[in-house]
Amino acid sequence: APERFKVRGSDIAISSWPGRKFDNNYTLNTVDICPVGALTSKDFRFQMRVWFLKETKSLCTSCATGCNIVIGSREGKIYRYEPRENDAVNACWMCDYGRLNYKWIGRTDRVAEVRSPKSEARSQSDGWAAVLKELSERLKQAPAGSVAVIASARQTNEELYLLAKLAKTLGALTDSVPRVGEGDRLLLNADRNPNSTGARWTGIAAHPIGANLPKIAEGIRSGRIKSLFVVGEDVTRHGLSAEVLGKLELLIVSDILPNETTRLAHYLLPGCAHAEKRG
Repeated sequence: APERFKVRGSDIAISSWPGRKFDNNYTLNTVDICPVGALTSKDFRFQMRVWFLKETKSLCTSCATGCNIVIGSREGKIYRYEPRENDAVNACWMCDYGRLNYKWIGRTDRVAEVRSPKSEARSQSDGWAAVLKELSERLKQAPAGSVAVIASARQTNEELYLLAKLAKTLGALTDSVPRVGEGDRLLLNADRNPNSTGARWTGIAAHPIGANLPKIAEGIRSGRIKSLFVVGEDVTRHGLSAEVLGKLELLIVSDILPNETTRLAHYLLPGCAHAEKRG
């Protein structure tokens, strides 16, 4: 028999093309297209039976491409991302970088409780209502131009719109944090913020994004900016050191995971991941 037929039988192995290593940012797409389930993902294998999963339509938030995805979850825990077909964006593919970027959502050290200077004097049950009332009163008394807002370009359009509305009322200087990586001209965008466009269109982000961050830092140093509202960013990694933040009279932070900025916050508000909210 010809040489090409000698692979048939009980000893068959899957391999890559001779001399070439199958190692790139799109390897896990083979799991999606395998017709018999022989190729599986080590990230998901034996974690959960697929028929138990709740499938929710969503978007990948790992970069600006906005690949359409399906989130597989059960009882509030996310087990996997899969691409959802949309020929206008990602067809039926997604990169491994985005596919595997979900485990942080289920971290056990997430910010879970409202914190304020009076936290120990009140019960957790009335924490949100009391803190929001306090913040409302304090911001109403803030002189125009004495407040700044730094909102992540990973927030939804609705959140950015409301923050922009608040900033306009307070006469606040605003901006977002730029986040850049290496793109591949396929699905992985060099802009690692999923919503830079929304941040610009709502007026939160400067042009270019991040241009106002040094101005905010200088305003805090000079004493002109006395209050700062940070949403979804660790600004100590982007030019606003702990020393700078220590000069503020009021630091309000809303975030998901603990970091240096949440540690320094006077008021800390737990945030929601993209898979836990609509927008």
